[in-house]
Amino acid sequence: MKDVTLVFEFPQLAPNLDMKIHGKKGTVTCAIYLPKDYDKRKKMPACFFMNGFTGGPSTGAGSARQIVGDRGYISINLPLFKKSVARLKKDNSNYWMRAFIEDKDYPAIWDAYKVILKRIYKEIPNIDVSRTCMGGFSNGAHITAVLLNNPRCQIYKYVSHFFFIEGGSRFKRSAALTNRHLLIYQGKKWEKPWLAEAHQHAQANDKAHVHFELMARAEHAFPAAYKKKLGRWIKRLPAYR
Repeated sequence: MKDVTLVFEFPQLAPNLDMKIHGKKGTVTCAIYLPKDYDKRKKMPACFFMNGFTGGPSTGAGSARQIVGDRGYISINLPLFKKSVARLKKDNSNYWMRAFIEDKDYPAIWDAYKVILKRIYKEIPNIDVSRTCMGGFSNGAHITAVLLNNPRCQIYKYVSHFFFIEGGSRFKRSAALTNRHLLIYQGKKWEKPWLAEAHQHAQANDKAHVHFELMARAEHAFPAAYKKKLGRWIKRLPAYR
């Protein structure tokens, strides 16, 4: 089976962030695209991508495919999770902030991800963990930072390298990046000190391989040109040893 998108369902999981924010009912899902050159007899790396804001329903893997293409990498889209969501104010002033993912959300995040990731790796056992990467845009990058900040989240069983696109809020655990690669893209026109702090913490580990770049002519966005650059960076990643 190749050149196909699989959608896994997880009826046992609590609602994801998209469901909570929009008051949706249904079943948590994640999407996995098996590329045109997929061969279950051979090891192949994967790219996990998490979208911004609510993360969306995770019924397609298009965001990851835009980065790594249709060959050489398995593309996976994961939903976002948050412990609880505040009630929306009448003036909508907290519309965005009530979705903001923070370290305190890690129990809800890992309770869901450990189930989802275990299922993915059981169904697709030939994923090459040593070259597999994970990251996302905005809130998708924030959730990646939470996974790295909390050692009880056993993310290294599934992923070796990481990226933050306009996110990674409050990343602080420098030791999490020892001998690993992290790419940070930041919009040029926004002043976000918490992204600068995340960069500083990443650079504090002299055994980490960190690439930081300001995205030209971009505010809180992920331009197509940088998606292609990220794809090239991912495909050059060495195997983690």
